[in-house]
Amino acid sequence: MAQPPSSTPSRNGTARQPTRLTRGRLLLLILAVFLAGAVASALDLKFITGGKPRTVLANSLLVLNPRTLETVRNTPGEQAPPHPPIARGAGLLWTVDGDTNRLIATAPESRRVVRNVVVGTAPVSVATGFGSAWVANSENGSVTRVALAGPKIETIGLNDQPSVIATGSGYVWVLSRRSKKLLRIDPKTNVVTKSVRLTEPPTDVVARTGRVLLSIGN
Repeated sequence: MAQPPSSTPSRNGTARQPTRLTRGRLLLLILAVFLAGAVASALDLKFITGGKPRTVLANSLLVLNPRTLETVRNTPGEQAPPHPPIARGAGLLWTVDGDTNRLIATAPESRRVVRNVVVGTAPVSVATGFGSAWVANSENGSVTRVALAGPKIETIGLNDQPSVIATGSGYVWVLSRRSKKLLRIDPKTNVVTKSVRLTEPPTDVVARTGRVLLSIGN
């Protein structure tokens, strides 16, 4: 029975042509890449990988839809309400100590330290929500999630430098001034599900009443 031609060199050193099976595999590979691109486009994965930065006004207030991250309005001369340096949760006050890389929870009346947790390197911001305290660690590009009740601690890698963190409107929000980016974390999965890069650096973020409010600097 005749064998199909091989792609290995013949006896005289001349490479033989690829077989029909090899060509078929190449076509399947090209089709798979095409389909993957179509799926990525359908899922709007351009928000995760970057893409062209969105044009925003310097020194302005940017209001976004939390589900789609579409711009609702961008108003010059306004700013979001200031992000509180102290977060409240489970009847405690939560702060970060960037010198010792710790999250500290204090009883408001007695000022007694109730929790003292090691987090990532150079924590700069803390927020509470979804049963946890969320800490933005600027030097090692991560978020530490600490359960308000119980010992559970989780680390979420960002591959970015976070500067501010907030919770609200169903998600956790992280700003990176350095990369001019807003990241959205799903608290159910601890995964960054969307992000948007801006032409001007965001300096603060607050999420409330179904909107995400960003202060834009210059």
